[in-house]
Amino acid sequence: MKKQLIMWGIQILYSVLTPDLLAGLWKSVVAYIKEKVEGTDTKIDDYIFNAIMGGGGELNGILAVGCEFIEQKVLGSASKVDDVLVLPALNLFRAAFNIPDLE
Repeated sequence: MKKQLIMWGIQILYSVLTPDLLAGLWKSVVAYIKEKVEGTDTKIDDYIFNAIMGGGGELNGILAVGCEFIEQKVLGSASKVDDVLVLPALNLFRAAFNIPDLE
């Protein structure tokens, strides 16, 4: 009896979830996320959202923004030890993966 109820539930679910309904739901979810992402001051989430929606072409942009974020945090700290350790490693990472500097 339980299996039969589960099968009926699945049949009802398949009859309700049409491709058009799923496409509409997906568009609503994407529009909601896009609204939330564009409403922030950071650029990292914008690049991530665009990369996910547009494929892998924005990966260098995501990495560039990430490197810029790390660089700003390191330069903004009071310690000079992280400047000596992190900044050269970040420059090597940028050179190795051809990541542009956003400045």
